[in-house]
Amino acid sequence: MKKDYLSYKSNKKPFSIWDLVVLGVVILLVVVLLLVLFLPKDAPNYINVYREGKLVKKVKIQDINNSIVFETNGIRVLMESDGVTVIASDCDDHACEKIGKITKKGEAIVCVPKTITVSLS
Repeated sequence: MKKDYLSYKSNKKPFSIWDLVVLGVVILLVVVLLLVLFLPKDAPNYINVYREGKLVKKVKIQDINNSIVFETNGIRVLMESDGVTVIASDCDDHACEKIGKITKKGEAIVCVPKTITVSLS
């Protein structure tokens, strides 16, 4: 007996319940990831400068009207109301200068040879 393939109907459903569960979990993960990445973060409140792990300067960002230049251990730090930058360094590689301006809470600039860390909190 020959089957007519054009009129053949399968009893199998296109999706099982587990396919829908996996699809729902993937969509939920994508939504959570997008929210984490694109929701606005808290603005930083303080600029912290550490030397050898000890806090040497803490400036409240709201108190900065003009730019402030702070120098410690051969590193010159430019503090502004919209972020902080290392503008000069007397170490060999000048990697801390190349980082540029940091503007978000939790970001940091680290100069390893001079053991200086500048962070926003």
